[in-house]
Amino acid sequence: MATTNMSPFLLRIHRVRIVISAPYQPSCCEPLRPVTPQGFFITGVNMALHLQIEMPDGSKWAVPVEVIAMNRAVYYAKHDGITIEESLENDTRPLFAGSPYDIEDWAANNMNWEDVEHLAVCVSKGEADYQEGWVNGQKEVIEI
Repeated sequence: MATTNMSPFLLRIHRVRIVISAPYQPSCCEPLRPVTPQGFFITGVNMALHLQIEMPDGSKWAVPVEVIAMNRAVYYAKHDGITIEESLENDTRPLFAGSPYDIEDWAANNMNWEDVEHLAVCVSKGEADYQEGWVNGQKEVIEI
């Protein structure tokens, strides 16, 4: 990752301009807003397509396909001795454009939740009976 002299918050990654604009705290069921692990909103990266994942609690989360594509491109760039941009443009994006299965397969078999958690956005909450928890859930008085 190469930095530029323009701003401490402007990064250049493989000719894709990423602008970090403001601190952001994600929460469940907000509009899709990709963020860095530090909680800054990212713009300038194509994150229109998302892989939606249903979690065990029934909540649904969306992960930008471009993040999954970049992960695959980095792997194959190292493996094939080419640039990440070449791998992304000539292999990964064409593969992913023609096959949603390959997106799901790469994500599930080559990535971990912690790799994408900071960019995942809750699309719908899980099914939880909060009244049941309120009435019968384990309780403890704590100091915060």
